[in-house]
Amino acid sequence: MDATKPKAKHAPKENNRRTKIGPHAAAALRLLIFTGARLREILHLKWDQIDFDRGLLLLPTSKTGKKTIVLNAPALAILNGLPMALLLPARLLIALAPISRSHGRLLRRVRA
Repeated sequence: MDATKPKAKHAPKENNRRTKIGPHAAAALRLLIFTGARLREILHLKWDQIDFDRGLLLLPTSKTGKKTIVLNAPALAILNGLPMALLLPARLLIALAPISRSHGRLLRRVRA
């Protein structure tokens, strides 16, 4: 058997395989896991909605109305690790490039 060929019958196509995702996409996925927030809440999060002193996300426009999410230590570490050049209140926290088909599938799986 050829070692370069995938063993699974329905393996993803070569051009859809990703070995590395960008740092903002990775941060968004980790925040989804650690906070339990909705995808839109994380992707539209702004720096002025984070209270680092109290460890809170203050979401004024959530699907269910105004909401506060308590941040655990891993979520705070992720937020502290994001580039400080983005520390402007009006800027989006997670600046993702346009989502490719493979990333779109990944995010749909995370939402499900």
